[in-house]
Amino acid sequence: MKKVFNFSIPIFLFSIIIFSFNACVDQDFDEPPRDGGITDYETNSTVEAVKKIYEDFNANVPPDEVAIAFITEDVVIGGIVTADDASGNFYKELVMEDATGGIKISLEFTDFNNDYPIGRQIWVKCRGLVIDKYQDSYEIGGGIDEDGRLEGIQRGLADDFIIRGLRGEYIIPEVSSMGNLSLGDVNRLVTLENVEFIDGETDVVFSDNVGLTSVNRNLKDCNGNTILLRTSGYADFAGSTTPAGNGNITAVVGAFNDDLQLFIRDLNDVAAMTGARCSGGGGNPPGGDCDVEEDFSGGTTFDPINETGWTNVAVAGTEPWVYRDFDNDFFAHKQGYQSDDPNIESWLVTPAIDLSTAKVLNFESETAFWAHDGLSVWFSNDFNGNVENATWNQLSANLAGENNANYERVNSGNINLPVGGTGYVAFKYVGDNTTNTSTYRIDNIFVCKP
Repeated sequence: MKKVFNFSIPIFLFSIIIFSFNACVDQDFDEPPRDGGITDYETNSTVEAVKKIYEDFNANVPPDEVAIAFITEDVVIGGIVTADDASGNFYKELVMEDATGGIKISLEFTDFNNDYPIGRQIWVKCRGLVIDKYQDSYEIGGGIDEDGRLEGIQRGLADDFIIRGLRGEYIIPEVSSMGNLSLGDVNRLVTLENVEFIDGETDVVFSDNVGLTSVNRNLKDCNGNTILLRTSGYADFAGSTTPAGNGNITAVVGAFNDDLQLFIRDLNDVAAMTGARCSGGGGNPPGGDCDVEEDFSGGTTFDPINETGWTNVAVAGTEPWVYRDFDNDFFAHKQGYQSDDPNIESWLVTPAIDLSTAKVLNFESETAFWAHDGLSVWFSNDFNGNVENATWNQLSANLAGENNANYERVNSGNINLPVGGTGYVAFKYVGDNTTNTSTYRIDNIFVCKP
């Protein structure tokens, strides 16, 4: 027979027992509590030193054989979060910065901005993590996936590697200028003074919030320097319009193919761009006193380009360059896809350019659904209206191509034109309707004094 014992303990005695039990609990932690809010955690390294782990690992490796480096030492770095995923412009990555530089932390989860918001002190225990370098950007991750690429830290492991400190510890961005930025600034938070969006890119949407593709916009300063501002189509401000004024912009520095880019966190980073624009009409990266300033804003979508002084002709096929637009931002457009022409050669030639003094060409190009390099740029000083009878020399320009995202806007760089006499610049598209079908766009064409 199973015996049942009933115990009756006076309430005051039960309270003593509970109090005594709590008093015996060890209140000393081997590690700080992981729910955040701690004021300090011991570090023994820096962002710069962690980057060196990658460089040392690949010091004697050919460029095409560089590999992700494993961090095997007890390395702890600390810094402030300068970018999170609150707005959607950063995806599965936060950016942190200490006194020696900035670095990305790759995560395999989203909506982490409550745990790691901008302005929060964090410490990263790096042992067991990996570090990679892509497009001049160093990034710490949780491991390597089956395709050999860096994988982010899993949500369930995040607290094992990232210690959360106090909020509100905002970094004061380094004040700089376009001319002073370098690849060493990648992943740093900076403020650039006295900048503006170029003409043709003011009061237009930051990005494609309909097609959800990233878009580059061009910023310039009053000295003719330019830099790209890249925005994700998933950013919650993608459909907002770019400021028309001049002022300061705060952004995280990025890079693509050794070209610097900027990434804002939200619209507060451009709120100060309300001042008067650069003198001289601006918008043109080379400077002022221009022979050509063309943004194709007077056109009608799908009509052939018909600007004063311009020549637009199809040498092979029947379809010349046409006007197209995105959100009322017009540009010249050409593609082989769905064309009726089996062979395509279309030329778009500028008006005459006075080259008695030095002039600089600058423009922007985009490609989409890339299948071939169909765009090239040419110069002639004997063009008389017939492109086939003129002597043309190809110009070296930075053009959108295979490595660019669909409709990613690429600046040509400033191209010096030969001095002497009268000259013409031509944009030539070649392709077909079967295999060489790439889409190309050109816009914001300027030929000006340097």
